[in-house]
Amino acid sequence: MLNFKGIIDTTLREGQQSPLLFDSFKYFFTLEEKKQILRGLLKLGIEMIEFFSLIVSQKEPNDFIKIKKYLSSISKKKIVFLSHCRCREEDIKLSLSFGFNGLNLYMGFSDHAQKVYGKNIKELILQAEKLVSDIRKKYPKIYLRFSAEDAFRTPVENIYLFMIKFINMLTPLVCLILQEWLYQK
Repeated sequence: MLNFKGIIDTTLREGQQSPLLFDSFKYFFTLEEKKQILRGLLKLGIEMIEFFSLIVSQKEPNDFIKIKKYLSSISKKKIVFLSHCRCREEDIKLSLSFGFNGLNLYMGFSDHAQKVYGKNIKELILQAEKLVSDIRKKYPKIYLRFSAEDAFRTPVENIYLFMIKFINMLTPLVCLILQEWLYQK
C-alpha cells in the first residue's frame, strides 16, 4: 500500500495555460487572484503547489516572491513550491535561486520532440538522466518530479524506456507510483 503524501495542485500553472494567455495576452491571473486561489488551496489542505517556470514572463518571478512572502504570513505549514522547468540547467538554477524547493522537470520524448531537439530517444534520455543525477547530487533533499511533455503523442515504448531509467532517481512516492504502474502493465 502506498503512503499517500498529498495532492500536488497545478492550478497556478495549468490554469494559466490558456490559449488566450500566450496568443493574445488578454488573460492571466492577477497577483490578487493567485492569492485567492492559494488561500482556497490551503483551506483544502493542499501543501504542494506547482508554478509556472520563472522564464515564462517577467511577471512570474515578481509574483512568486510576493506569493512566497504572503504564504509565510498566513500559514506556518511547510509548503512545497514546485517550479515547472524545462530540462535546461539555466531554468533550474533560476528556480532554485528564487527559493523553489521542488522541481517538475519536463522534456518531450515523442517523434516530434526528437526532431525539434535533434536527438534520438536514447540521447534525450541520457541528457535528462545526467541532469537529474546532477540535481540529486547537488540538492539531495529537493522534491523532484519528471514528466514527459507531449506524452499523448509519445509511443508507450519510449515512456517505458524513460520510466525504467528514472525510477530510482525521483522522489520516492513518485517512484512507488511508477513501479505500481509498470507492474500493472
